[in-house]
Amino acid sequence: MTDALAAGCAPGKMSAGRPLSVLALLAVALRLCDASVSLSVPSTVALEIGSSKNVTMVPSAPLSVAAAITLNVTFSSKNASIVKLPEQVVLPAEETSISFEVQALDVGQVTVHLSSNTTNLTSILTRIRFMVVRSNVLDIISQVIGWIYFLAWSISFYPQVYENWRRKSVVGLNFDFLALNLTGFIAYSIFNVALFWVPYVKVSQWLFCDKYYFPHLFFFSPH
Repeated sequence: MTDALAAGCAPGKMSAGRPLSVLALLAVALRLCDASVSLSVPSTVALEIGSSKNVTMVPSAPLSVAAAITLNVTFSSKNASIVKLPEQVVLPAEETSISFEVQALDVGQVTVHLSSNTTNLTSILTRIRFMVVRSNVLDIISQVIGWIYFLAWSISFYPQVYENWRRKSVVGLNFDFLALNLTGFIAYSIFNVALFWVPYVKVSQWLFCDKYYFPHLFFFSPH
């Protein structure tokens, strides 16, 4: 049997139908590879008003054919134009990345979902959130104040715990408050876990109530 295989693979002895079979297998493999291709894009692009930035889209594997990617605005925080975007971006065949320019025109938030003219490119869950701020310095100050608030609110629960431990007594502590507080934060934790990690919940949030959630909201609820 080994001799037969060797003879079949030897130069000049390949059957006429074998090249066609090989080409057919290669074509099927290319289609299968294209069918699983997805786009990788930055989830959030922050810009200062009046500035511009290049956004890069990277396919998980090169496409065998060119694909036109449409940028569909699904949410805008105001009626005025916030960012200037191209309507379409063409991803050439066999390219490993493609970039487009976005310009910040006004303060606000815009969410764009990507769609393609070819079914080979999976882009249903691909979206980009553009956030335009008036000043990067003010944005940093705002985030610092938010984290200070988060830390102060978190620490505020512990003095009562320490006081009860020091007195070895819970006299004056309302247990209804504890029960309601525990119930609320368990529900809040489930909500945040689903929002950050359950795909179906994330998609619903993006499509129907597109707001930006800061990571400290997640860390606060379970602690």
